[in-house]
Amino acid sequence: MTGWSDLHVGDPAVDFAWLVGMANSDFADTVLEAYSVAAVQPPDRHLLRRAHLAAEFALAEWLVRGVDRGVESMVKDAERMLNTLTLDVERTGSPAPGVIPEPPEVEPDDPHPPESESAVEASGSTAVPRES
Repeated sequence: MTGWSDLHVGDPAVDFAWLVGMANSDFADTVLEAYSVAAVQPPDRHLLRRAHLAAEFALAEWLVRGVDRGVESMVKDAERMLNTLTLDVERTGSPAPGVIPEPPEVEPDDPHPPESESAVEASGSTAVPRES
């Protein structure tokens, strides 16, 4: 065996990055499920988010490597993949397919909502701002 020089204990998101970039999300889900069953501790809830981020950084690294080496085909390939990522983000609102962005926090309802104009018109009164 060769190629063990990069062996280390690290963030599993790095290992999952190549999976989440695949077109077949079912395969990635199957691997994640097997990982979850076999892991000593359950994976944290942000594993796939970090994996997607690592995959996105890999696209940028590919672009930089192509520019650095002057390999136009690498640059065009990276630009194409980054453009696809941009379209995916614009289309879904999320850079990570299958990962739904968390909804924004909603302010609690105002205990004294303002009267609608139609309610004021129906009562025949003039709207006066309420004091809280």
